[in-house]
Amino acid sequence: SFHQFIQPTMCKKNDQTAPTNMTPHEEKVPYPTILLPWIRAYRSTPKLYITREIDIGFSILCAFLFTILRISYRHLLVSLGWPSSPDPDTLFVSACMASFCHSSIILPGLAAALLSQPYRPCGKLSDSPPWYRDVTHAIMSYCTGYMIYDSIVGYVVETWQPGVGPVLTTDHWMFLVHHVLTSLYMISARFVGAGHMSAMILMFLGEFTAPIMNIHLIL
Repeated sequence: SFHQFIQPTMCKKNDQTAPTNMTPHEEKVPYPTILLPWIRAYRSTPKLYITREIDIGFSILCAFLFTILRISYRHLLVSLGWPSSPDPDTLFVSACMASFCHSSIILPGLAAALLSQPYRPCGKLSDSPPWYRDVTHAIMSYCTGYMIYDSIVGYVVETWQPGVGPVLTTDHWMFLVHHVLTSLYMISARFVGAGHMSAMILMFLGEFTAPIMNIHLIL
């Protein structure tokens, strides 16, 4: 059941649900099973550190995957009879479909991560179990990757006019500023090793209605 996935589970040393690169100490620490894909994905991705604390390799990977996803959705819509790009409706719906995937994936992870630890607004990330630190970095890197992808594809590539460059409306600038500020907030929390819980709470509240909103926009 969903309750079993959200609630912490005890991982035994030889349990198949335990990440193979967890230390013996970690395997004895309860963690929600639903977070296992986040732990494995983050730990298996090559690291590219811009500071001692911040790896951007996972963000770059996520940005690349979202770009492929958005292009795939665009081709799918055209194959179903939608107007070919650069038709604004086709571009908009493909963006909504990618956004739907982003929010649907991140929400269960955020909920499980937030419920797995006591709420300490000023708590240090270094005081948390290693798996929780990796989950926090993974979720914030994932979201940062989405912001990078959407900023480049949505507001540079798809608004580009030959000989002019990107032509941005007031709404475009509003979303770009949102993406930059959100990314800086998440990166700063990872850099100082604190404030991650408030960032994830805001992420959860901000993304909570996104799946329904995107379905509404598509329809």
